[in-house]
Amino acid sequence: MADSSTLDDLLKGVSRNSLKAECSDEHLIKIAKWFKHWKDISADLGLTEAEEEEIEARVGDLNRKKLDMLRKWKSKYVAKANYLKLAEVFHDHGYNDLVVKLCNLIPSVEDDGSSNEAERLPNPQPQPVSCGLTPSELLRTNYSKLVEAIQDPESLADFLYSGGVIARKVNEDVCLAQGVKNKNRVLLAGVEQQVGVNPGAFQQFKSAVLRDPSLKSIWPVFDGSKASSTPAVKGAGTNGPSIHELLDKVKVTSKWRMIGIGLGISSMDLDAIQSSTGHQPNSTQQALEKVFTIWQEKVTSPYNWSTLIYVLKQGYVGETRLAQELERM
Repeated sequence: MADSSTLDDLLKGVSRNSLKAECSDEHLIKIAKWFKHWKDISADLGLTEAEEEEIEARVGDLNRKKLDMLRKWKSKYVAKANYLKLAEVFHDHGYNDLVVKLCNLIPSVEDDGSSNEAERLPNPQPQPVSCGLTPSELLRTNYSKLVEAIQDPESLADFLYSGGVIARKVNEDVCLAQGVKNKNRVLLAGVEQQVGVNPGAFQQFKSAVLRDPSLKSIWPVFDGSKASSTPAVKGAGTNGPSIHELLDKVKVTSKWRMIGIGLGISSMDLDAIQSSTGHQPNSTQQALEKVFTIWQEKVTSPYNWSTLIYVLKQGYVGETRLAQELERM
C-alpha cells in the first residue's frame, strides 16, 4: 500500500529555518545515491532540457551524473536550492522514504556550532611508532587488513573529512565508488596521501577508526606489538611485474581510471594523469602506464599480479575474462 502521508506530516519536527537552509555539497554527494531517475527529478528542480543534455554528455557513471545535476541546480538557484525544495520534489514523486532520510540529514540552523563534528577529532602531535615503521609504511603494510575490516567507509570518510584528514574530493569519490572494498581502497589512498604530508594525520585516522568497536582488534598492529613481518617500504613494488609486462598483458586502456582507483591510487594523482595525457594520441595507453608506474613506486596496494587480478574482476572494471587469463599464466 502506498504511503499517503502528507509532506507536512513527514516534515513534522523539522524547523522551517532548517528546511530553508542551502543544501551543503557534502549532503548533495549523499543524496545523489538515493534515487535512480535523475531526469525526472532535475525537471522538477528547474533544470532545462539543454542543461540535462549537457550533463548526460559528460563522462561518468550514473551517480556522477546525478551529483552533477544536483550541483547544477545548486549553482543555478543558490539560496533557493534548499532542503525544502528537495523534500517537495521527492514527495511529489512518491519518494516519501527519501523525505524521511532527508529530514535525518538536515542540520539544525539553531545549532551554535559547539557540537561541530570536526571538534570531536583530536589533533595530536605526531607520535613515534614503536615498531620502527613510518605511518605511511604502516598503512601500506596493513592495507589488505584495513580493506577487509572497514565496514562503513562512507561514515568514516565523512568523519575524516570533517577533521581535515582527507580532502573533499576523496570523500566524494568514496561515496560514489561501488562496493565496500572499493570504497575502502579510495579512502585509504586519500588517508595515505595526507599522512605522507602530515604524519599527525595518522593519529587522527587512528582515533576515528577506534570509534568503530569492530575495528579495535586490528590496532595492535599499528601500535607495533604485532608488527608485520613483511613491511611495505619504498621500492618494494619493484619485486612485482615490470611495467612492460603489465602493459603487454593488460590492453584495456580505456578503463585506466577505474583500474587506478582499484589499485588505491589517489584522486589527485588520477586527476594529474588526466591533465597530463589529455587528448594526445594513445592518451589512454599513456594514462594506464602512469597508473602502473605510480602503483609500483608508491605501493598504493600490494604490488603483484594477485592484486591486479582482483581489481580486474570487480564490477566497476568488469574484466573477468582478462583476469582469468592472467590467473592461467
